Amino acid sequence: MPQQTPRSSTRRPRSRLTKVLLVGVANWRFLATRDAKGRQTFSTNMGRATQQIAELEKAGLPANLATQLAAEKSYVETHVSAFEQASADLDAAVKRHGFGVLHVHDLGATLRSKGIAFDNECRVFEVCNPGQAAKVLASDMRLNMALPCRISVFTEKGRTHIGMIKPVQILAALSDDAALAQVAREVEDKTIRMIDEAK
Repeated sequence: MPQQTPRSSTRRPRSRLTKVLLVGVANWRFLATRDAKGRQTFSTNMGRATQQIAELEKAGLPANLATQLAAEKSYVETHVSAFEQASADLDAAVKRHGFGVLHVHDLGATLRSKGIAFDNECRVFEVCNPGQAAKVLASDMRLNMALPCRISVFTEKGRTHIGMIKPVQILAALSDDAALAQVAREVEDKTIRMIDEAK
């Protein structure tokens, strides 16, 4: 009797990750067709993807899969300029795309002002597009707790980075409304472009 090859411990997580990525395909279909079936397909796959991501996070994943999963939830780019220039570049990019900067939290300065030793820099930009925010709140006022979007400029090991938690992931965890998912996708596309332009 032939000897069976042991199953890899990463086989199931890899399969799940593939299924999670199918939500992207469903989203493209939704954008292309905008029919009732497309919306339902997107909503169903988004719900499944959210559940599968949660299961993946609870599993003991190898480092390479953990990195792939993190990329699905956040977007971080390394900036070629210094921290102050990166902050200024992001501020300008946000405004070019029709968003406003509601507030900038200087976490590094705040921690140091409290006597806490903190060598890195970190500024969190709260950004918002009024039209998109109104769509979210009109659907469910409780989603105000997920607003506004936050983009961070921070230093680590001598390098400057700009990043965010992806809006699609945030809203998917709070609502399975396909129309809201579309709003989140539009905002995510814009905020990624802001980060890329500020590099």
